[in-house]
Amino acid sequence: MFDTFFGLPLHPLAVHAAAVLPLLAAAWSAATALLPRLGRRACAAGAVLAVATLASVFVADRSGREFATRLGNPSAAADHIALGKLTIWYALAFAVCAVGLWAVRVYEDRISLRGGVVVVRALTLLAAAALVVHAVRVGHSGATAVWGSV
Repeated sequence: MFDTFFGLPLHPLAVHAAAVLPLLAAAWSAATALLPRLGRRACAAGAVLAVATLASVFVADRSGREFATRLGNPSAAADHIALGKLTIWYALAFAVCAVGLWAVRVYEDRISLRGGVVVVRALTLLAAAALVVHAVRVGHSGATAVWGSV
């Protein structure tokens, strides 16, 4: 299912979304965490971007596994494969935090969540930073595996 798309290997196509969306979602969610005046709609957009990031990482992960099998699990991609297997967990943690930030912002007027808002903002910033660092490491290792000999 995740092997090809219109006859082309899916992984080289899917990684573009998995490279761009984490950076966009992390920047957007960090902005909403640091600038509360951006409002609930901005938090909702951050949550949607985070869930889209999770979906894109899932597709990149699954297609990457099938692509590696198709290529005979090349040793040049060993670091990329190992890092790639962890990416879904970073994306999941970030998505939970971004959705949590949106939920806290929606309900902060109805119940007393002042301390909870600060904690969720901090966790969102931490998860966003971790996801960006990890995404850069995965992308760099993949680019090195493909283009390192050029």
